[in-house]
Amino acid sequence: MTAAVMYDQGSDYTKGLAEVFKDSFEAGGGSVVAYEAYAKEDTDFSAQLTSIAAKNPDILYLPDYYQKSSLIGQQARQKGITAVFLGCDGWDSSDLDFDTMEGGYFTNHYSSDDQRQEVKDWVKAYEAKHGSKPDALGTLAYDATNLLLNAIEQTQSNDPVKLQAAMKATKDFKAVTGSLSFDENGNPVKPAVILQVKDGGYEYIETVSP
Repeated sequence: MTAAVMYDQGSDYTKGLAEVFKDSFEAGGGSVVAYEAYAKEDTDFSAQLTSIAAKNPDILYLPDYYQKSSLIGQQARQKGITAVFLGCDGWDSSDLDFDTMEGGYFTNHYSSDDQRQEVKDWVKAYEAKHGSKPDALGTLAYDATNLLLNAIEQTQSNDPVKLQAAMKATKDFKAVTGSLSFDENGNPVKPAVILQVKDGGYEYIETVSP
């Protein structure tokens, strides 16, 4: 299987995702046939996409926010590129170009269709108050608040040093976004969900764990 990657050379977010994808894809036996950079202010991707079209990849990975990914997707289809689009949590927006990105897949922090009890309880409570389903950013804020409250309860303190230590020592915390722990650098270790762009919305595919 072959893949092409396009990323914003000035963004640590997109560069980091592009690098991890390339390394993981190749480690799994795939071949990255194009690795193209662009600048944040770019709106014309003809040069990169002409090169990619000539290589006819199976996948085009677009680790950027919905505005830029939608624009690149539109121009890719105009170039005759038929690759399946893959992306990241930056695609999570009602303003994504759903028609263009139809059939694509992206990783996200959670899905409101996940049947775990933590998710069902959260979605029900949020819908009752706001009349809509919570997005990933709202869900992350909810989890972060609960992590802090859990640390306060454990330490019976508001001392930042004690709270930081308690949060870092957290293991298998039952968050909405999944069972959460922290590594030695304070980075969260938790599952991710895979969603597909389908019929003007997102369809939950599966949850994957590192």
